[in-house]
Amino acid sequence: MIPTKLAPHLCKAILLSLAGASALSAATSELWGKAGERWTPASPLPDFSFAGYRMGTAEPVAPDARVSVKDFGATGDGTTDDTEAILKAIAAAPGKVIFFPAGRYVVTKFLPITQSGTVLQGAGTALTTLLMPVPMNTIVPRVYNNPTSSLATTLYSWSGGMISLAGNGYAGETLSIVAAAAKRGDTTLTVADTSRLQAGTRVVLELTDDSARTLVAHVYRGDSGDLSKLKETYALTQVLTVVKIEDQTLTLDRPLRADVSTEWTPVLKRYAPTLENCGVEHLSIEFPATPYRGHWTEEGFNPVEIKGAADCWLRGLKIVNPDSGPFIIGSVFCTLDGIEFVSTRKPAGEDIQGHHGISLMGVDCLCRHFTIGMKFFHDLTVSQGSTGNVFSNGRAADLAIDNHRHGPYENLFTQIDAGLGTRLWTSGGSSGQGKHAAAGAVFWNIKTKKDLAMPSADFAPDGGLVLAGLKLRARKSEVGKHHVENINPGSLEPPDLHAAQRAKRLGPAAQAADAADKAHTWINTAGRSIQARFVRVEGANVLLHMDGKDIPVPLTSLSPASILQAQSLEQERARP
Repeated sequence: MIPTKLAPHLCKAILLSLAGASALSAATSELWGKAGERWTPASPLPDFSFAGYRMGTAEPVAPDARVSVKDFGATGDGTTDDTEAILKAIAAAPGKVIFFPAGRYVVTKFLPITQSGTVLQGAGTALTTLLMPVPMNTIVPRVYNNPTSSLATTLYSWSGGMISLAGNGYAGETLSIVAAAAKRGDTTLTVADTSRLQAGTRVVLELTDDSARTLVAHVYRGDSGDLSKLKETYALTQVLTVVKIEDQTLTLDRPLRADVSTEWTPVLKRYAPTLENCGVEHLSIEFPATPYRGHWTEEGFNPVEIKGAADCWLRGLKIVNPDSGPFIIGSVFCTLDGIEFVSTRKPAGEDIQGHHGISLMGVDCLCRHFTIGMKFFHDLTVSQGSTGNVFSNGRAADLAIDNHRHGPYENLFTQIDAGLGTRLWTSGGSSGQGKHAAAGAVFWNIKTKKDLAMPSADFAPDGGLVLAGLKLRARKSEVGKHHVENINPGSLEPPDLHAAQRAKRLGPAAQAADAADKAHTWINTAGRSIQARFVRVEGANVLLHMDGKDIPVPLTSLSPASILQAQSLEQERARP
């Protein structure tokens, strides 16, 4: 007989038992522990704490100075071509916010951002939309004959954007050659010349492969697979800060990502970004709902590209009916935050509606809070030049994480809801260009509905993967030398490896920087409450991020405590 009412002491015992079971269900990684106590710089688990804007030490802040595109003749009526007015505003206000009030703005040409500090800003994804009806290949044709295929396509199949944040890189003049070998995880380098170096100097370490391809062999840990069609010379870069100089030895602010060999022509160049602190935020970008024709047929309905830049961002964007999403190429310390995709295009086979979703082909870049509400061939992509990037806190119906060959090295995917789980390891890239991923690919706390098999032998070098917190079902013989920890998704602590590594490095500073990024409780004058992330205060409204959208809420509709909270968060956001 089951009692209808339990005695208080029995209820308490049951609650304690459940609490104990919950505590027992939580598990930590032997590579990290609870707060990084098990981690070492030479660990198979790379250090991802420097990913994102300003090396993870701050949130992007748009400048106070701004102009409105309507002051230059833009109408936002959804019919008039506003391109020339927008271009005039961009030319007239370098280093300022180019503001798009609520409206639908037709854009038929590229919008280039070439001056540091320039930000394209809307009033929110529900209010400001850029309508882009003309494909990029019509504006500037770029036909490409793929040497690995008989199918002719356009370069816009895997690059380019209607909005371009385009610099010329971030490495300046050579300051010194590196005079001695070093090991991955070291925090010192021996150089030939210290005359142009001092404590606080930021440098770019460049490694360039030799004719025997020993650098490629190193990042693949001696198991690169077929390289017969890899024509490019492989290179690695890492941005470092000099902390101390003693004789010819530099002490650095972070561990080396790879070994340093004198065979790889190692040099230190001055860190000198040619474009920085630019952004696109709080608006929708919409393309026509034309049928998607399939792989490598893309004409260039691409929203934005960041190329050769540093410390730039995309934030609070809704992208409708794209061929591909944002491309981040040859850039460093960029943050993508709150990117949402939707599409009503008629799909090609297998319900595919686009090519690449979000591509991080840069160094130490961060993509978080993404929602992929359509199906791409490749939802998330890392490939040539991808090193130290992080994808976190995103979701999709059936996510495809694309390691696209060409040696993507030490990239992290953490705290992601991958949906069904039938495409997680599905990766592209032509054969003969190495295995899909080089060493240091980390998959941490990835939720799927279905069980996952181990990726194929062609996916990564044996021993090159860290898999923790996945719903894996694999025999020991299939695991090989990879580091696999059979912890259920949701039970792994910490759930977000990037956030944990960043908190360990920055301490209290990380908590301060995170304050504006977390969800807060907002109460209106009727006493009702919601959970939403603070974006910014704009005029008489506070912009809140909810369900993938930026929504303006009148300050007058909020309780006095919530108004005070908004004002406090705005002060923190605007603080340099």
